[in-house]
Amino acid sequence: MKLFDGQDTLTVKREENRFIVFLTGTQVNQQELKFIKNKTDLTASADEEYAFQISYKLTRNAKSLSSLKAQAKSEIERLELALKLKNLIAQKSGYRIPFVHPENIFLTDGKLSFVHVGMKEGVVPMETDSALFLSQYKALILSILNSKISYENLVGGEASLRDKFSQSLVACSNFEEVDALLEEKFSRERQREEASTIKVSKGRYSFFKYAGSAALIAAIIMGVLTFMDQNVTIPKQKAIMAAQSDFITNHYDKTLEDLKAYQPEQLPKEARFVMASSSIHLAD
Repeated sequence: MKLFDGQDTLTVKREENRFIVFLTGTQVNQQELKFIKNKTDLTASADEEYAFQISYKLTRNAKSLSSLKAQAKSEIERLELALKLKNLIAQKSGYRIPFVHPENIFLTDGKLSFVHVGMKEGVVPMETDSALFLSQYKALILSILNSKISYENLVGGEASLRDKFSQSLVACSNFEEVDALLEEKFSRERQREEASTIKVSKGRYSFFKYAGSAALIAAIIMGVLTFMDQNVTIPKQKAIMAAQSDFITNHYDKTLEDLKAYQPEQLPKEARFVMASSSIHLAD
């Protein structure tokens, strides 16, 4: 995989627990080989296309900035990730010159760090300046916040963003201004998210409040219907069935006894017939 940082291009390979950087003969100052080998794991390259390679150890679950970008779905998550970049600023010091690219930045113990770091007049990247490093830093942030645009296009100046925040960030003259602008945007976004959460919570409360009231009313109605069923309907049905049975067996007095709790108008047609017939038979 070839990576471009706005100045240099490197070929790298990610294995399960290793990150390998392949270097041509011109990307290594061979007059400084002893010093370089003392500081890095520089060896002859196993790939004939390259002269050297440097292997870096990675933890098995190490995640690159590129993969972290893909996982950040919401604006607040992308801003939180972008804010972690400030830890990278201090990693450029002395003869150490970081190769700035999302595929060369990994999350370790909650902090983002460069894997391959060049050496001044030793290993690519061999040189940089504050303006280049600042532009690379801005490109990293913009590539996180605008996931559809690649870092290479941003750092190479091939892509320009027209939204107000992006233009304000590009106009920043130092790292402090960039971080302040980013923190301000993060604060606004967090306030907006919290306000949205409160609004949703109130809406859910209203829903459950009215839904609960409706459920209570339904429960009361069901209770009344159940009470009516158990204390009125079922006893009446039992009385009618008993009366019909007694009527068939010519126990007319028991038939009237079964239905004595009910007025004729409270009974169905068949029960009224049984009641009337029993009264006639007893009168005879």
